[in-house]
Amino acid sequence: RRGGVAHGPDGRNYKVSLPKKVLRKALCCALTAKRLEGGIAVMENLQFDSPRTKDAEKVLKSLKLNGKILFVIDSPGENIRKSFRNLKQVRMQDPSSLNTYDVLNCEHLLFDRGSLEVLGNRMGKGS
Repeated sequence: RRGGVAHGPDGRNYKVSLPKKVLRKALCCALTAKRLEGGIAVMENLQFDSPRTKDAEKVLKSLKLNGKILFVIDSPGENIRKSFRNLKQVRMQDPSSLNTYDVLNCEHLLFDRGSLEVLGNRMGKGS
């Protein structure tokens, strides 16, 4: 009875698209702010023989990292991924999908050497 409304109201789209240069500049500023706070650590040659969460906890204790941690790793081995995935405060992410929100939302950033090279190439600086 009565039917629908022709050209009725639509829901509003609140999505804002930003230029790539603005997004890259925001990520650079967020990384710089995190570095000035002392919230960035770099690891080299991290490998585990077997997947053990205790080994991952030892790594974090040796680096004195606590709170929310974002572990940016280029190509995690299966043992590394399984070791860190059980830790509630740690999130793993690929450097190609790193964004400003994730950098600002964590207390500490933990990079491996390969991920810094990938991130440098993504930002246009080279390695």
